[in-house]
Amino acid sequence: SGFVREDYVFPVRQLDEPRQRAECAVSLVEEAEALLLLEWRALYSIYYVAHVEQGRTGLVIYEALPYPTRELTRTVLEDIDARLQAGEAVYTDNMHPALNRRYRLERVNGECNDYTLFRVSLRG
Repeated sequence: SGFVREDYVFPVRQLDEPRQRAECAVSLVEEAEALLLLEWRALYSIYYVAHVEQGRTGLVIYEALPYPTRELTRTVLEDIDARLQAGEAVYTDNMHPALNRRYRLERVNGECNDYTLFRVSLRG
C-alpha cells in the first residue's frame, strides 16, 4: 500500500509518538469550544485524546480535505466564516491555500513542539 510508506504519524518509530502528537495538539487549544480543521493522518488520535480521554467534547474536528474532493469544501469555508464572525476559535494544522487567501493564519506556540497548529482569524 502506498500510504504506508508516507512519512506521517503512522507507522510509528516510537510507540508513544501518536499519543505525544495528539496530546500536544490538544494542549495548544486553550478554548473549551473550537473548530479544528485537521489532516486525516492524525485526526483520529487527536479526536480520541480530546473527546475520550480528556472529555473535551466542545472541540469540533473536521477533516480538512475529505475524500473524494481533496479540497476544502464550500460548506466548510462557510462554517469557518460563521464561527469566526461569531467570535469562536478556529484552528488548522496546515496552511491550505484556500485558507491563506481568505484568512490570517498565525502559528500557535505552546510548551510542546510535536504538533503544529495555526489559529485562523478574519483578515482586517
